[in-house]
Amino acid sequence: MENVQAYRPLSLKDWIITLLITFIPVVNFVMYLVWAFGNETHPSKKTWAQASLIWLAISLLLGGIIMAVFGLAFVTAAASDAI
Repeated sequence: MENVQAYRPLSLKDWIITLLITFIPVVNFVMYLVWAFGNETHPSKKTWAQASLIWLAISLLLGGIIMAVFGLAFVTAAASDAI
């Protein structure tokens, strides 16, 4: 006979603990990686962690682009004032 476990959704308590862990700096990033790529992670939490990491990457990329554009504008303005 196959050892098949029935799908059990995460409880409210599970999600509260999960979100509490994500509020802790550095620990949250490590846990996102563990949840996203771990084999023992609940499928719902695994998908949520993967989506969160994708949004984090997009946010960092856009933030870097915005900082580069405004930084370049600031440097250019400062250089033109110095002349």
